[in-house]
Amino acid sequence: MKHKIFALLFILLLFSELNGNVVFPGAYIEEIYFDGDYWTIELLNVFVQEETLDSCKIASSSDTSLFNPGIYFPLFGYTLITQDSLQSQFNINKNGDMIATYYLSEHSMSWGEIDQCYFGNYPNSVINPPYSNQSLARITLYNWWPEYINILTKDNSPTLGIPNDTTGTQGTFCGHVFDNQNNPIQGAEIQFYRPYLQSFFPIIITDSTGYFSQQMYSLNFETSILVYESVLLETSITIEPDSTTYCEFYINLTSIDEEIEQYNQIILSNYPNPFIESTRISFNLATDPQLNWGHKNPRITIYNIKGQLVKQFKRQKVKGKNIEVVWNGKNESDVLQPPGFYFYSLEVDGNRIKTNKMIMVR
Repeated sequence: MKHKIFALLFILLLFSELNGNVVFPGAYIEEIYFDGDYWTIELLNVFVQEETLDSCKIASSSDTSLFNPGIYFPLFGYTLITQDSLQSQFNINKNGDMIATYYLSEHSMSWGEIDQCYFGNYPNSVINPPYSNQSLARITLYNWWPEYINILTKDNSPTLGIPNDTTGTQGTFCGHVFDNQNNPIQGAEIQFYRPYLQSFFPIIITDSTGYFSQQMYSLNFETSILVYESVLLETSITIEPDSTTYCEFYINLTSIDEEIEQYNQIILSNYPNPFIESTRISFNLATDPQLNWGHKNPRITIYNIKGQLVKQFKRQKVKGKNIEVVWNGKNESDVLQPPGFYFYSLEVDGNRIKTNKMIMVR
């Protein structure tokens, strides 16, 4: 009984949507493997009580098929299916396709879609087709409890019939960032963007030689290079498992050099840090920069470690060199935030000029 309860909690964790939707019973796609023109799909039983696939069906972009009667489908367990498991011909385009599973509701006697994944050249795919001996494996990415999401990634170590792990699912993304004079840029940020996936991947920062290196899951990424909080280059990269993707980025800094020099004269700090009840955040125009502050309204914005907005102070009118705000650890809804790391930024005209880190303790 204890094992059943643990399995139930595990499944709820694994398949609950971020918005709190109910987990529906059915066959969930855990892994896809191609051997030439033959395929094998690993399905996970989530709340299918009769422990067969009789109430399930599968579809691709071109075909739909029922399963053969009586295929054993253990509750919270895995079953491997092939063409021989189906009642009709079922084609999957290994260069790119959509695969979905459906469950027949006992109450409405209608089919409802349970799971869907796509890969390769299929629209909205974020993953290339697998090479020989690779699979497409479902893994769970965690950001900060309770935020997590399930995605499909390429896997050099298929685990058909047992729970997936992350072995063989990551590669190395590394390289250098230079300016247009071939000088290394320290502190450049490499960020990754995908709808609903952005906060699940790290921001990479270059070192004093302009070098960066990061282990990444085997996906296709939309990548932005930021220098001094300004996006100066956007491109796409592909990460393959157990491989290295090396890139050199060349950034034209001429257009922002003057503004950077002016903003570098600003001192942004908070005290105390760490803090318990409140901290005073200030920025100081240490010298008289050539900025025309008369028409600029700077403001302080606070973010949590996930990059989510916590608190935004109203734009401050600059009447002297020192501007201060006090943060009491609460968000815009006046809810006290949990202890941990937070970032605070000075923003001018909607652009982040400087960012620092602070720690709230309890």
